[in-house]
Order: sequence, then structure tokens, then C-alpha cells
Amino acid sequence: MVQPEDPCIIFMSTGTTGEPKASLHRHSSLVNTAYFGHLRRNPQGRVVLGVENPLHDDLLCVRSIVSTAVNSNVTCVVTPVNKQCEGASDVIVDAMEKYRVTHADLWPYMWKDMILYGTIEGHDLTSLKGGLTGSQALGAESVKAFTTLVPELMNVYGSTESNTITANFKDDPIMDRRLESIGFPSAHVE
Repeated sequence: MVQPEDPCIIFMSTGTTGEPKASLHRHSSLVNTAYFGHLRRNPQGRVVLGVENPLHDDLLCVRSIVSTAVNSNVTCVVTPVNKQCEGASDVIVDAMEKYRVTHADLWPYMWKDMILYGTIEGHDLTSLKGGLTGSQALGAESVKAFTTLVPELMNVYGSTESNTITANFKDDPIMDRRLESIGFPSAHVE
């Protein structure tokens, strides 16, 4: 029988240092991050979650797939993108439109690609309500641009070793706090 503290997955990363590292996560860590992260998202109704290919983006993809297992109102759409380059968001935007994705959890470069290179032009993304981004510092201008595309965007902070430890609230009435902060500690974070 699998126990909550048993090893679950090893994430490989170069993080912000550029030095390779490996981080072992336990079942409880992955399940709690997916569950409480979804509660912070505070969705109304069914969520269709779009994420990148796990061959490129293991952390967000695995977290999203676990979210479908622990949250009964989540369906996960995994897109075939597996590289970081200009225009790579075309495939993700196509999937968002085709599957009526309501939330997308993507790294900042993917959101920037959608906005800067116009891959959203001519697509019906009216189903897209929210999303998540993190892994690098975002200036207020970037957050403003992202929230124009995705009003319920959550900016999160964490590390390969700890997963998400803080996140802002998508419905925080003080917009400046959403623009200039990475938010409040996640549930069960001391």
C-alpha cells in the first residue's frame, strides 16, 4: 500500500541557477499542492485545464494531471508542444479553442509568446477564464498584459524543491496587490 510519505516523483531542473538538480517529492506533497492550489483557484463550475506536453514541462503537467485525480470538477488537456521557441504557443492556442479550455497553467514565456506574437488573433478564447504562471519575477506591466488576456490569472511562487508556496488570489479586489505581489502563503505552508 502506498503511504503519503512514500517517494512519488523526481523533478529535474536547472532552476534559476542554471545548475542541474533533482528534487524528490512525496505523494502527500504532490496531492496537497494540486488540491489546495485548485481551491485557491476558486473555480465556478467545471474546469478544463490546459497544460504543455510533459516531455517539456513536467512540473506543471504532472501537477495538473494530479489535480484531475483529486478534484472532481477538473478535466486536463495536455497539448503536444514540447519545445520553447517563438510561436510555440500556436499549438496551445489551437487546443484552448478546440477543447474550450477554461484555465491554462503555463510558464511566463508561453503567455508572453501568445501576447507578443499574436497567436491569439482570430481565435475564440472566450472560454478562457483563468490561469497560473510563475517561476520568474514578473513586472507589473507583464501581469497587466496577462490579466487582460486571462482575468483570473494567479501568479505563484515556489521552487522545484518546495512546489508552490505562495499564490495571489485571482479575485483580490486590490489590483495593485495582484500586480505587485506573489500573494499569500498556500494552505499548510508555515
